[in-house]
Amino acid sequence: MNGYGNIEYLVGSIPEFHASGAKFMSAESSDNWGPNGLGYYLASRMLWDVNEVDHVEVLIEDFLSRCFGPAKRAMLMFYHQLDSSHQHLDFNDHLGRMFRLH
Repeated sequence: MNGYGNIEYLVGSIPEFHASGAKFMSAESSDNWGPNGLGYYLASRMLWDVNEVDHVEVLIEDFLSRCFGPAKRAMLMFYHQLDSSHQHLDFNDHLGRMFRLH
């Protein structure tokens, strides 16, 4: 699955589109900042300035610190679990890991 829940895809595709000459991008998104907030933030930063791809770890830290303060470590694990660039054994395993994060 590609999209805002796949950080690896965003980091690879946005610079690739830009290098191919793309000047505009239309993407489908919705009001679901919970699971996709990190990806929305990273995409918006990279679409504004493609060189931000070189600072993804700093951007992730910025997002988590500003949005979640003392809960940033828990939220980092939450977003890592949701990142679809990482394979999960099955839905029950994925769901169990999500519940154990709190």
